Amino acid sequence: MGIRYRPEDLLKRKKMIEKGLRDLDPGLRDLGRKLIERYNDEKILMILRTNPDEFKGLSIEEAIKKLKDKYGIR
Repeated sequence: MGIRYRPEDLLKRKKMIEKGLRDLDPGLRDLGRKLIERYNDEKILMILRTNPDEFKGLSIEEAIKKLKDKYGIR
């Protein structure tokens, strides 16, 4: 059994994530969107916002490897 969320909670979460993506640098928005789709975790936004230089110019595979190795995101 999983946790069930109310539809309004899901909408609030989606809006929060979209706002967080808009706050990122333009070069990180696509990467951030792909990573959030993959991991479904808001921690990704926090990591990208605090360390933007580490992820600029990385491909999705390189970013996933860095998240696994350095930040322990699985």
